[in-house]
Amino acid sequence: MKIHSIALCLIPIAGTIFLTSCDSSSVDVTAAAEQTSPTPADVSIFLQRTEQELDELFHRAALINWDYYTNITDENEARVAEVDAEVTRKLVDLANATKQYQEVQVTATERRMLDVMSRGITFLRPQPREPLND
Repeated sequence: MKIHSIALCLIPIAGTIFLTSCDSSSVDVTAAAEQTSPTPADVSIFLQRTEQELDELFHRAALINWDYYTNITDENEARVAEVDAEVTRKLVDLANATKQYQEVQVTATERRMLDVMSRGITFLRPQPREPLND
């Protein structure tokens, strides 16, 4: 089983957690948004950075979950809870960050990506990973 498939299983769970935990009082405006209006290039950079950060986070979460499901201990259960909370915080932060790009003219694909992210749902392009059991 590849790690990536485990990470993909986490995405709907994290999105559901986000939808039940996000409220408008948790909006965090970044210093960059306060200084200047974002440009289409800023949106592209944001989306690329977000994809990389989420890929790394979901990969780490998948490894931690794999550890737990192959060695069920209280310590591994605590690690799963910690990484799940981190994923939820990250998705809430990203959803709130997309608000600064609502007025920017971007491609249809980038707009769809921002709209999906604003709801706390993410998608990642498949990344090749090494199998765990080589």
